[in-house]
Amino acid sequence: MKSNEFDTISSYNAHIKLALGIYPNVNPKRIIKIKSKDTALKECNRYLNKNYPRAKRIECKSTAAAMQEIMRTKSRTTASIGSEHGMNLYGLKILNYDIGDKKENYTTFILIKLK
Repeated sequence: MKSNEFDTISSYNAHIKLALGIYPNVNPKRIIKIKSKDTALKECNRYLNKNYPRAKRIECKSTAAAMQEIMRTKSRTTASIGSEHGMNLYGLKILNYDIGDKKENYTTFILIKLK
C-alpha cells in the first residue's frame, strides 16, 4: 500500500512492558523453550541470557500465538514472552514482569483510512 492511497486518522504510542509466562502450576526450572514474536525475544535478550541461558528461543508469528499455543498444548516445558494483559487473557501464570532490555519501549499504532 502506498502512502498516497490512505489517510492517517490517528496514532497512539503504547508503552510496552513484556512479561514471562508459563502454563499454570509448572515448575519454572523445567523450562527449556521460550516462544514469542522475534522482536519480543530480541527485546528481552539480557533477561533471557541471565535467567534462561540454555533455553531454546522459538519465534512465533505473534506474542498472542505463542501464549495460545502454550495453553492449547498444556506445555510444561515452554514459557512465553508477551504483555501482562495477554498473559491474563489466555490464563498463563506470570513469572516475571517488565523483562525488556529497554525500560522506555514504545510501539506506535496508526489508524488509517483508504482514500
